[in-house]
Parts: sequence; structure tokens; C-alpha cells
Amino acid sequence: MIRLLPQQIPAYWELIKFVVIKLGEITEPEVPIYLNKVLYLLLNDKAQCWVNVGDDKQINNIHLTKIVYSPFTDEKNLEWCGTYAFKFTENSAWQEMESIIEQYAKQSGCSSIYGETKNKRILDIAYNCGFKEKSVNFFKPIGV
Repeated sequence: MIRLLPQQIPAYWELIKFVVIKLGEITEPEVPIYLNKVLYLLLNDKAQCWVNVGDDKQINNIHLTKIVYSPFTDEKNLEWCGTYAFKFTENSAWQEMESIIEQYAKQSGCSSIYGETKNKRILDIAYNCGFKEKSVNFFKPIGV
């Protein structure tokens, strides 16, 4: 698995856009603004795009992360923003990919990795990689 450098993002942008839209659950009017923000973060190395390529030279998975700071403690953490699998991936491959991202987080001075998902498979993979449940996220649209 490789982390794309900011100068490599344009070559993969169409694929990244596809993944971001699939993962983001964003409404049509929000898409351009959302994509512009993601592109800005990736081009300025404030977010990371990870690509897992199989033996057949096809992209199997894309992961998006970003380094964030707690507004209360200024603690540095890595937010795992999303994962998209183009085909079934074995648990051992997921653990290897998580290990690479964890190594990056440690080298970047992060004290933890966190994320959220409602995808049962991703949650099971997270548990298999040593993640623990910290809280439950809830949401209610109120129409404003």
C-alpha cells in the first residue's frame, strides 16, 4: 500500500472523487463544495490518500485519512475518514493496511487513530485490528 503524494493526487482525482461521493453521503448541491475541500486538503498534505494495489496492478482499496488536533487538549490524532474496497479483501490484508497507516500516525506524532462507520464489515475489521468503541454517534436532521 502506498500513500499518494500531493503531486500524485491529480492523476487519481477522478477515482478519489468517486470514493468520496460514495463514502460521504452528501446531497447533490453539496458535492462541489465538499469535493473542493477534500481536494484542497489532499493537495496541501493536510489529508492523505492511501492506495492498495493488488498483484494484478488493479486498485483494491482506497483509504482517506487526515491529521486533526483536539480543540480542547491540542492532542494530535489521525482520523480515518473512509475506506472503500473495490473487491473483497481478506482480513490479513486489512490488518497489513491498518499497520501501515498506524506506522504513519506514529511517525507523525499522533497519539491515536479514530474513525466512524455504519458499515458492519468495516467495524468488524476495526475490532480485529485492535480498535475499541469509544462512543456512539447519533444524528437527527432538523430541516434548517
